[in-house]
Amino acid sequence: MGTAVRYAAGRSLWAVFAVNVVGSLVAGMLVRRAPSEPVRLFAVVGFLGGLTTMSAVAVGTDRLVADGDVVTAAVFLVGTVVCGIAAARLGSRR
Repeated sequence: MGTAVRYAAGRSLWAVFAVNVVGSLVAGMLVRRAPSEPVRLFAVVGFLGGLTTMSAVAVGTDRLVADGDVVTAAVFLVGTVVCGIAAARLGSRR
């Protein structure tokens, strides 16, 4: 299901960025607020694991570098990681 949502969001690099950051926020929220361990595992590992993807980040970054757009590649890669961690942290706050 998460994979279908990811593809529905679009295949642009910025769609990948948005999906990964939102997925990180939701994962952070579920780590603290899931009603049970099975629900948390299904949602975080199952749904969000299919929704978010490091491979899309890697391929997108590689494509940008191959096209000579190294600055955008660096911004995309670092931005995805930093914003993803910040979103997960924000989501996991009490």
